[in-house]
Amino acid sequence: MRKNTIAGTNPGNPSLLPTLSDNIDVLVEHYIQPLGIIQGDYFFKELSNPIYPVASLIPFDGTSTCTLGAAGCRTYQLTQSINGPNAHIQGIEFQWEQRFSFLPGPLSGLGMNVNYAYTTLYVTFPADLTEVGLTTPCSIALRRITTTST
Repeated sequence: MRKNTIAGTNPGNPSLLPTLSDNIDVLVEHYIQPLGIIQGDYFFKELSNPIYPVASLIPFDGTSTCTLGAAGCRTYQLTQSINGPNAHIQGIEFQWEQRFSFLPGPLSGLGMNVNYAYTTLYVTFPADLTEVGLTTPCSIALRRITTTST
């Protein structure tokens, strides 16, 4: 069994706009004596022009695009970053930190930190990504593509 990695290229994208965000964060803290804290946080981030990696598989024979299955035709992966549609992220986070100073001797330095976060991301991609500047079919993914032949 032999694994072949599809060759690829990443030409960059000089047309990328910077990702900007408007943020709202609300944090409530309560200090526990001795040496403890409880925190609760809500956050909301509105993203403009977020940058996403996209991947396209292009049949290429070394000089031009070709028909798959033709002599010398191989598949190459084209990866490129694009600005996608606006998105927003929101979530909550809770944290409790406590030092166990009441424990005897060397154990008095022990502590505990408990954290829980829940985050959601809302983004809608158009079915046709030419709306965000792509002219070749692609998928929103950035991963290594391998084929296996025996």
